[in-house]
Amino acid sequence: MKRYPAGFTLLEVMIAMLIISIIVGLIYGAFSGTADSKEEVEAGNDIYQQARWALDKMETDLSSSFVSKNKNSHSIFYSVTHQGANGLAADEMTFTTFDHVKYNQQARESDQAEVSYFIMENPETGVMTLYRREDPTLDDDPLTGGEFDELVDNVQAFDLRFYDGTEWVEEWDTRDYSQDTTTAETEVEDQEEGMVNTLPIAVEVRLLVAGPRDSQIAFMTKIRIVLSTIDLNIFDSEGGTEGTSSDSGSGKSDSGGTTGSTSSGTSSD
Repeated sequence: MKRYPAGFTLLEVMIAMLIISIIVGLIYGAFSGTADSKEEVEAGNDIYQQARWALDKMETDLSSSFVSKNKNSHSIFYSVTHQGANGLAADEMTFTTFDHVKYNQQARESDQAEVSYFIMENPETGVMTLYRREDPTLDDDPLTGGEFDELVDNVQAFDLRFYDGTEWVEEWDTRDYSQDTTTAETEVEDQEEGMVNTLPIAVEVRLLVAGPRDSQIAFMTKIRIVLSTIDLNIFDSEGGTEGTSSDSGSGKSDSGGTTGSTSSGTSSD
């Protein structure tokens, strides 16, 4: 009887290699999907952390904002609407606040500061970024100077509204132009007399940020301005809008209260 040497045929080896390749492919696919999901979750968490911190900081600044009728105080509360390249809101806001922290005890600074919030293209990354500007020196040019901090990257929309006791308006300007003969018109359209040297009751902030896989994450908060001189009791006595309704800026701040994601590419009004 003729004996053949023990071993595998070429066909058996090829089948074994095929089976091993399939198993390795399945394992790699599982690990790759897990890694992608992990990165997506981490990216989403970073966005939430950035946005929530920015809204909390904005709440602290706005709740301590102030204006004075004294011209030498250089106090201001100013906001104007803009439209970004994507057609969505790209508003900006500048105000004076008591929230300045004096880190150098030798510096000639108080707790007052000029603070601005706006979005613009980051020159280093090329993406639209929410910035905060703070200038501890109040001067006659409150829209410039100070230090800039990057808060949130990949911002698609920054929308602001202000509650005046009866309705939400898109812009606000406390500057008094009645004595300014060099200014033909205000930068804020249709400035009402009640805005001059008067803070709004509340500010609504909407922030739309690009998320993982072309998604969008929306953030919204309403912030009460503590030093507002508008008296809601006047409107109540005249039968106007009650200051206790949920959309009236009645004093409760809902920081980051609404969050979510959508792939529609537009923010909800």
